[in-house]
Amino acid sequence: MLAYVHTGDEIVIMSLLELGDDNVDVSAALNAVCSRSASLNILNLPSFASVHDASERWQLTCLLRDVTEFASLRDSHPHAGFGLTSEHHGERGRKREYAPDSPNPVKRGIYHDVLRMLTESLPVTQIARTVGINRKQIYRIKEYAQENGDLVSSFSIRKRA
Repeated sequence: MLAYVHTGDEIVIMSLLELGDDNVDVSAALNAVCSRSASLNILNLPSFASVHDASERWQLTCLLRDVTEFASLRDSHPHAGFGLTSEHHGERGRKREYAPDSPNPVKRGIYHDVLRMLTESLPVTQIARTVGINRKQIYRIKEYAQENGDLVSSFSIRKRA
């Protein structure tokens, strides 16, 4: 098909998947289309179907090419793109400051002090004043500790005699 494409032609396809099996193939096909100043009309993408101007369709085609090139680079180089590798897949955001494995020994100690005071059923406001952090952080520590099993929920069922 690409051998017969001329400048200004429009290629109509049902789906982007028709251009290749993976990001590298799709990127190469889109690069060939853009280099010939042709445009794509991909029927299952509403942004292509609703654009009537040929130059705008060509710009969308080139934009799509750039996105697939980025995706193929990210696939072939794990450290490219967003900087995430498979070993970081489940983690989000920064490491917790107040945790049992915190690199800061002071904050690690505060975490354990907060847990001790929570098990003693002290009020959150009192704990916050004692350790010198805000109440919101106490609640975060409490939630994190309950999720990890470091702190058993404070609810208990009492039987009537």
